[in-house]
Amino acid sequence: MDEGSLGGGVLKSFNYRLYPTKRQQRLLSELLEELRWLWNTLLAARKQAWEERQETIDYYVQKAELPALKADLRAQD
Repeated sequence: MDEGSLGGGVLKSFNYRLYPTKRQQRLLSELLEELRWLWNTLLAARKQAWEERQETIDYYVQKAELPALKADLRAQD
C-alpha cells in the first residue's frame, strides 16, 4: 500500500495505565476466566462436530446456545 491509499492522515494513539483496586482485579480475573471457559467450550464443540461429522458450526448456532450455557455456568456457582 502506498501513502495515498491511507488518505495521508496521521494516526494517533493514546496509552492509559490502569490501577484497579483489589476488588476490581478479582472481578476482572473472574470475567477473564468465564470468557476463557466460554471460548474453550465453543471451540471444543466446533472441533468435535468437524472431527465426527465433517460439519461446521457457525456463529449463529453457537449464539443461540449462549442462554443455556450461561444458565449452566450460573448453576455451577
